[in-house]
Amino acid sequence: MNIRVVASFADDLSCLTFLKNKLLRSMIKNITRLLCLILLLVSTGLSAQITVGSTDLPNVNTTVLVTTVANPDIDLGEETENAIWDLSDLEKDQFSVIDFAPVEGSEDAATFPNADMTRVGSLSSLLGIDVSDLIPLDLPDGTAYYENDADGNVEVQGVSLYLSIPGFGDLGQGRLLADPNYQFWHTGQFGDEFTNASEMTLEQVLDDVELPVELPAGSFLGLDVNISTDVSVNGHGTMILPDFEEEVLMYTEESTVSIYANVYAGGIIPIPLFPEPLVDTTIFTTTLRFYGKGLEFPLAAVNYRDDPEVPSSIRFMALPELPEVGFSTSSTAAGCLTVQFENETDGLATAWAWDLGNGETSTEEEPLAIYPAPGDYEVTCTATAFDGTEVVATQTITVTCEPAESDFIPSYSDDDCLQVTFFNNSAGDIAASSWDFGDGNSSSDDSPTYVYSEEGIYDVVLTVTGVDGNENSSTVTTLVSCTPLAAGFAVQNEDCPSIQFENATEGLATSYQWDFGDGTTSDQESPSHTFDMDGEYIVTLTAFSGTLETNAIQESVQIDCIGTGIVEDSANTSFSLAPNPAKNTLMIAREGALTEAVSIEIMDMTGRICSVHVLEAGQEQAKLDINNLVNGIYFANLKNMNNTVYLSQRFVVNK
Repeated sequence: MNIRVVASFADDLSCLTFLKNKLLRSMIKNITRLLCLILLLVSTGLSAQITVGSTDLPNVNTTVLVTTVANPDIDLGEETENAIWDLSDLEKDQFSVIDFAPVEGSEDAATFPNADMTRVGSLSSLLGIDVSDLIPLDLPDGTAYYENDADGNVEVQGVSLYLSIPGFGDLGQGRLLADPNYQFWHTGQFGDEFTNASEMTLEQVLDDVELPVELPAGSFLGLDVNISTDVSVNGHGTMILPDFEEEVLMYTEESTVSIYANVYAGGIIPIPLFPEPLVDTTIFTTTLRFYGKGLEFPLAAVNYRDDPEVPSSIRFMALPELPEVGFSTSSTAAGCLTVQFENETDGLATAWAWDLGNGETSTEEEPLAIYPAPGDYEVTCTATAFDGTEVVATQTITVTCEPAESDFIPSYSDDDCLQVTFFNNSAGDIAASSWDFGDGNSSSDDSPTYVYSEEGIYDVVLTVTGVDGNENSSTVTTLVSCTPLAAGFAVQNEDCPSIQFENATEGLATSYQWDFGDGTTSDQESPSHTFDMDGEYIVTLTAFSGTLETNAIQESVQIDCIGTGIVEDSANTSFSLAPNPAKNTLMIAREGALTEAVSIEIMDMTGRICSVHVLEAGQEQAKLDINNLVNGIYFANLKNMNNTVYLSQRFVVNK
């Protein structure tokens, strides 16, 4: 065919595109287009007129891409036979995907049992007539159901859609049913004529709808759309669009559409509830549809509504620019080895093919992939454009996992003193957890609850294994006790000054610390201790349950059995020490004057003499300077001139 010659000629001219002079390239382009038009004018007169069969009309699984231009500045001319409709300068803007899907699995298949395919879109696009501003309903996209008749034509059985009336509310799912079916797309050849007529009705009961006015029970919204269309196949030629150049048949469709809507009271004869209907109008439209061979959808549809000479819109098949493929990844709650791919492709595609780099593939738009181990993986995303071109993007992704770090805390039950729940607070990406409860038993649960057979202190170990294979362990000493720790002891002084301390601690204690009040200590459970001199001693017992619990008790122990080396002198024993505790000075006094001189030794708890003072005969008191003493317990020993101790008193220095 001559068209092929034109295409070849244009390809030959394209070799000149290497020229850098923009003006020259523009001239060549214009000359090429002119030659194309001339050759097309010659060739179309020699070519046979096409016919439109059932394979040229929409069938199930047909997918096409269209764009719509409102108020297009186009002139189709007067020629209708062997015409050339050059619309190559049309601007492509927003694209719509028209997809004819199987009926099985659609939302309202039971209402249309004879349908062959479905399609989602606006009511105007589904009917082929612009009624968007004529029906006072908020109509989101609905689903049309189509049937192929015996001649291969495509008929509209009805439309399932959700309704909402401004000022009234949501009405739910409605069904616009055609009686008879409305023939939408026709097979045919030049010179054919058809007449289509159909009444489409919708009745939506309003009993369960919250409305601003009260209506009688059984009231319903009624919508009638009557369509009558005269079709003439009265043109043929070549149509040139930005992306297509095809031989076409032109169908001229002149339609009368009347629309009536009101609210009715139910009954044998429905009665309108409002004197003025919601809508009552009739419109006249003309649509020119251009069909080509093998396209399975009109190549273009030009609509005339208000002015029969000026088109109100044109919808035509078009191809977008090739998509720019791109993608990114994000983590998921499933773990570091599970990667969610986020498709960031700019543009439209009909299919996706992923090589995920882990030996698996996917055709999803945004697949989820699981990788065997951390590392680098090369991932390829291939997008198929509407013209079949495949656009490929490849990038290396890095799958990383945080090292496992073991950590946990025990929590004790209020109902069972032997029951402990171990809460796993480990950080990083954990593949497995292993517990050693310290009594020979174990668990692989994440946060197990365990009941011990007896009280005790157990070293519980949690070992976590990271996704990357590393292991990390932590140990927590866990106290399992049914009795609170309470320190206590009893004193046996039959062998004074050797005192036996009997430990009476309650609860689970693992160690003890004794302070006998005279500067000596012990870590035995029930120690025996010998005091050096008489006096009152504050004995402290501290009980420990490992590092988990501590309890202490203090008791006063009086020692009165040490008398050796001390000679009582009734004339010289009425002494007092003040203040006690002392800071910088210590006053020693007696009632009445001394009959002989005495020495006063200040001795610390180790027996070291810190200072010596003399109290002369006839003196009643002495003021001692103790600035040289550090904080602690000391003894003041009174000796006569024969160095015999006949009185010893304890005092405390606390500065």
